[in-house]
Amino acid sequence: MLLTENKWNPNPTYMSSQVKIEETIRSTLVDWLIQIHYNFKLLPETLFLTVNVIDRYFSLTQITKREVQLVGISALLIVTKYEEIYPPILKDFIYITENEYTAEEILDMEKKILFSLDFDINLCSSFRFLERFNKLGKICSVTFYLAQYMLELGLLDSKMSQFDQSLQAVAAIYMAKKYLNLHNGSQDSQFSLSDYGVSWSSDQVKSCAKCFNQLATLIYKSKLQNIVKKFSNSQYFKVSKIVN
Repeated sequence: MLLTENKWNPNPTYMSSQVKIEETIRSTLVDWLIQIHYNFKLLPETLFLTVNVIDRYFSLTQITKREVQLVGISALLIVTKYEEIYPPILKDFIYITENEYTAEEILDMEKKILFSLDFDINLCSSFRFLERFNKLGKICSVTFYLAQYMLELGLLDSKMSQFDQSLQAVAAIYMAKKYLNLHNGSQDSQFSLSDYGVSWSSDQVKSCAKCFNQLATLIYKSKLQNIVKKFSNSQYFKVSKIVN
């Protein structure tokens, strides 16, 4: 996984090449998809893979404002077929866009995305690495969900793709332990890179963790609150409130 993970990383600066849309529009799309993903009770990997597909397609194609949501919902349609045992049906996707797009438009965009990506939608996401590192480091549930919260915050910023998926996962755990230590007023959650079997340096982990920390701070000043609401639920141990 570690040897091939950057194969599916989009160019982290691709948004600067987009003429008709800005980073805020992409962030709004991802925030909306986080809500849809949660409401449909889809697998975590589905969300991460969907955003990866969107970013890779955006990095290859000029997008209009009207196409943004269409690309998002079509990417979600593709990934649910790939990841979910019981994926939502096409009518569900039309409904959640409030009939903004027809079935033909969604299916046509689905084909465009797949052809652009050469039907290659494989990815070992940061969440998959988090699951692996969870077993290696034997982290507690609160740390796990707080790290997942960090990773999902990272989905809101296209520039986070400058960091490989495994690095993001390790940095999210590092940041989660930092927040828990501050929250508990103790040093119970120790962090050691050797627990996770990766070659990332301490400086690399801290550089990525710094970005997560910035996102966790800025999210409370943003109108994009779906991720905060999601992780304030008891099923996630209300971890977003630890950061606040």
